[in-house]
Amino acid sequence: MVGRISKSLKMFSRILRFQCKKSFHLLRKLIVRKDTEQIVEFHYIGLEAAEMTQCFTVAIRIGAKKSDFDSIVGIHLSAAEEMVQMKIFR
Repeated sequence: MVGRISKSLKMFSRILRFQCKKSFHLLRKLIVRKDTEQIVEFHYIGLEAAEMTQCFTVAIRIGAKKSDFDSIVGIHLSAAEEMVQMKIFR
């Protein structure tokens, strides 16, 4: 599958000022088929990982594409907001 897969990976830290004033480091990654834009893998390490994985697994199983994620407006100050705003870089 080399050459037919795009990856979107971002590592960032966020300060949740209103909740606990701590910095959290998150890692997120989407693997997307270049020819169809279908999302084939989702990786997430960070806050709310179980909930994020459960929801995104459903989307992937029904054949979600990167363009589907791009069309969603993320809920501000949530980890899910970061997932739907990812850009493909290779």
